[in-house]
This record gives sequence, C-alpha cells and structure tokens, in this order.
Amino acid sequence: LMVYPLVSFHVAQSNGITRKQEQIALYETMADSQQALQSELASLKRRNPAATYYVAGETPALASAKMQQYLKQVVERNGGELISTQIESSDEADLANSSSLKIHLRSDINAATQIIYTLESGRPLLFIDDLAISARRVRGAAAGAPPQISLDLNFELTGYLQEGA
Repeated sequence: LMVYPLVSFHVAQSNGITRKQEQIALYETMADSQQALQSELASLKRRNPAATYYVAGETPALASAKMQQYLKQVVERNGGELISTQIESSDEADLANSSSLKIHLRSDINAATQIIYTLESGRPLLFIDDLAISARRVRGAAAGAPPQISLDLNFELTGYLQEGA
C-alpha cells in the first residue's frame, strides 16, 4: 500500500520533468532564432513595396511639400502651367493620416489629360477630388490660325501617409 503511491508519484514527476525539459529546449531554440527573425523583419520593412504607394513624409506638412514638388514636376514635364497650390488643412485629414492640396493649373487638352492620368495612376497614389474644368479660347499666333482651347483646372489632390512612418 505504501510503495505503489510513491512509485506512481515518482513516475508522474519524472514525466512532468521530461515535459518541462522539452519545453525549455523548444524555448531555447526559439530564443536562438529570434535575432535572425528580427534581422529578416528589418529587411522586409526596408524593401516594403507597399511603401511606394504612400506619400513620403513624417507629418502631413512634410507630405504636402513632397506632393507639391511632385506636382510641379508632373505639370512642367507635360507642358502645363501651375498657377497656385494651397495646403488644405482639416481635422479629418489629420485623423485619416492624409495630406491635401488645392490646385489651380492651366494647360491645353492633351497636357491636362496627361497630367491627370500621371497623377492618378503613378506612385505615390494620389486622388483627385472636386475637379472643375473651364475652357477658354486663345487666339492663334499666326494670322488665320485656328483658335486653341486653354483649360483651367481646379481640384483637390489628396495623398496618404504610411501609418507609423
């Protein structure tokens, strides 16, 4: 009567110790691989392809400045004339981690098409809202030349910042 409980207690304790030793070995293996996993995570963050979809900048103000530079390049490259840009500030933009600009530019029809296409299809992802286009005829430089049409474009350009950037 006294030997059986002692033996069963000893066997149960031995099994518990064996399980604990296996768990310790597993945790040591995981701890050894932690450094390699952290360096791999850092590498993945550096070459994050999704980061190109966001506007660069740590704050909405810096992002707005980057957007203005990008807009100026696109407009000049396509033969348009940038009349004005104004940083749009709102509480909703701060909550959504976005940056917006009010834009006024002038161009011909072909340039306007290319500018809008480049802004909306390029990287970073930018969104055009409240687009208003007005046309006016411009006389040709040569006598008898057909009048050309000049477009005034007014719109809001919005880009988003990467969360935690």
